[in-house]
Amino acid sequence: MELSKLAERLNQVVYLAVRSGLDMTCIGRYESKSDIQIDRDGVGLRGPFGMTQSCMGILACLLESEVSGIVEANMSRYHRTEGFDETGFRQQVTEALKYGFGIYDNIILDRTTSGLGVAIKDPSGYPIAGIGTTFITGWLTEKQRMRCLKELRHSACNIELQLFATLNTKY
Repeated sequence: MELSKLAERLNQVVYLAVRSGLDMTCIGRYESKSDIQIDRDGVGLRGPFGMTQSCMGILACLLESEVSGIVEANMSRYHRTEGFDETGFRQQVTEALKYGFGIYDNIILDRTTSGLGVAIKDPSGYPIAGIGTTFITGWLTEKQRMRCLKELRHSACNIELQLFATLNTKY
């Protein structure tokens, strides 16, 4: 319900992904009523961890050494994606680690889409899932991007509260 509402507030598609070792799986796709839907991937998509805006949100909250290990282990898999730009990808990973959220700008395929991603974290602060959205590059102003990021973070916090409410009441 939270992510459906988020998609409507953003007027964009929202994705939910989880990590499994060196892979990611999309476990949720939430569409808005917008006539324009960016990206065609959906629930069940599985691939190398790091190649989506949701994954970038998770990477942003991991230790740099863990991120480095994931990226190096998956690099040959990333290169199998048509149009993959290693330099741009590494730059986006560096920025994600620096800012604490995923930025996914123009680094694969046709270079016309961008995205943002944030982590959903357990009570210790470890990322357990990621949510993200994709939009046409240049479509959003910087102010709109920051509003989008604020909405993503707000929804991630709401989900964390819902997931761990019983844990919080015990302590």
